[in-house]
Amino acid sequence: MKLENGSNEGVALDIEPTEEEFNKLQDAVSYLADLISDEIKLNKSALDEIVLKVGLDSHHDWIRNILERACPILERAHNDVHGVEKEIIITELERLGMKKFPAILTYDKAKPKPLSVEPKIIDFGCLKAGKEANATLKVTGGVVTEVSAGKRVKLTILKASDGSTLIKVIVSGSSAGDLFQDCIIIKGDKGEPLKVPVNVQWEKVIEKPIEKPIPIDNELPPISRCPNCDPKIHRKTLFYSKVRGRYRCSQCEHEFSYSDKKVREYNGIHP
Repeated sequence: MKLENGSNEGVALDIEPTEEEFNKLQDAVSYLADLISDEIKLNKSALDEIVLKVGLDSHHDWIRNILERACPILERAHNDVHGVEKEIIITELERLGMKKFPAILTYDKAKPKPLSVEPKIIDFGCLKAGKEANATLKVTGGVVTEVSAGKRVKLTILKASDGSTLIKVIVSGSSAGDLFQDCIIIKGDKGEPLKVPVNVQWEKVIEKPIEKPIPIDNELPPISRCPNCDPKIHRKTLFYSKVRGRYRCSQCEHEFSYSDKKVREYNGIHP
């Protein structure tokens, strides 16, 4: 099969590509369609990179000729929103040496990709009171024309080196226990807007309860009866120490807490 010359329609080139070269050429045009779909500007360097990527010889004039002729055809496919020129464009791709089915797929590849965003949802979880929340969205597949959200959400649009769009998201801090929910709207030059839900909550401050002393109904005197020794010796041997905060028996040397139930009950019966 001979290829048509780009400058003289219908005139065959001097070279007849092999079947393997034709298959690689179809891959090259398909890669070209991907770049046009992403609206990447094409130049000589980009075409050479495509040719080398599929394993062809970039010094063959017929390869450069076909790729250069494919560029405006695929750009028309990119802009053919309603498919009016679809059959005409597919026929033109076939005339470049592509088979019918690959030509159809290449036409579809050149169409603008719908906007896509990662992550699909921003959930900051639970933050400390007053702390601001920040994240970054990555948008691919088209040109971002507008982004919007509520007043508490600050949005900054940045351009990434790979052609995608980065959106810096900052939610201002809030009081303890507050719950904030919003939705970021991303609009592109084509297709439906994207919606990214935003959720964040600020943790409640749990106050430690103040420990109150155990109320004592009946105050015990500094000297009391030891429930262990008093039944035998019948005298007060239990002395209260402010340093220790406890009672200590001078006879058996046993210690009791000030609120000890046994001491209280015994001294209540034996004043």
